[in-house]
Amino acid sequence: CDGQADFSFLQHPNLQREASSAQVINLLKDTSRLIGAVSNADRADCRGEIPRIDTCDIIAQGCNLTSCLPDATLNDTYISYAMEKYRAAFNVEKDFMDCNKLGEPEQVNELMQAMILTQIRNNMELAAIYGDADLPTGDGQSDWNNLMGKNDGWLKQAFNCAPANQIIDAAGAGLSTDLFMSARKAIPAKYRPNRSNFKFIHGPGVSDWWLQDRVERPTDAGDIAMASGVAGNIFGQSGFEVPMWRENLTYNAQNVTHILYTPLDNLLYLNRRKFEMHTEYKVEKDVFQSVAYWTQDAIIQRPEEVVVLANVDVCSGTPYSGCVQVPV
Repeated sequence: CDGQADFSFLQHPNLQREASSAQVINLLKDTSRLIGAVSNADRADCRGEIPRIDTCDIIAQGCNLTSCLPDATLNDTYISYAMEKYRAAFNVEKDFMDCNKLGEPEQVNELMQAMILTQIRNNMELAAIYGDADLPTGDGQSDWNNLMGKNDGWLKQAFNCAPANQIIDAAGAGLSTDLFMSARKAIPAKYRPNRSNFKFIHGPGVSDWWLQDRVERPTDAGDIAMASGVAGNIFGQSGFEVPMWRENLTYNAQNVTHILYTPLDNLLYLNRRKFEMHTEYKVEKDVFQSVAYWTQDAIIQRPEEVVVLANVDVCSGTPYSGCVQVPV
């Protein structure tokens, strides 16, 4: 090999840090399918509360029917957040930088930065979705556990905080229009006027099922779906496909998935607008080691505005059949 590696970003990580840190964290959010679509908030403090204001459903009455005016009041509640710290690390052998055939060191530097940032973004989104602080963590545990076990994500919060009658357990049954109608019916009355903003949040298998269902219909809509690959909405509700949404969760030896039905802005992703990457040359290993740090939290702003379709078999389950009573 020939040439001398000039990995300037790695050798001088402090250069333009203040100018680049905000750009980096924005890049991570903007290129993420779900994090970029939900509500985002940058906070200077790592812990705090988000206020919510509500009132009772009936604040009016007929005149002269009682001796007093209605005494309804505004109720304030708070959602707490606590951002947790994460880290990522990777090594680059100096021999690779000196001898690679991908291009000049500066070009390889840019390529590797883009790859690492993409993978960090993927990990940020997975933690926001599947985080579960009850998982065992530490030395000897899986990479999955040591990423997910730091904090609870949106799915864990949905199961813990959504009203019980809004968690619809398919118990291994397959996809069906009955299943999606059950989610629509489970929404409390006060949120039904906003139902057009609700979306089914799911993985690619659900999209493929709906497309195949449409294609198999001997109608113009089926022909259009076959030609375009676009299936359209389900009961007027659009789906939001998340590429990394897991469809291989285990339920009674079946592969299943969960589906969320909620407005996207009900999911909130918080971070501190600070993304730090530190790099140093490890002479004992002849490698450049880079370590990145960031803090984040994922919360559901209005748990009562979430429906969970749980334990759905995307491939082989008997289609779900049932009806949910519309709540008053």
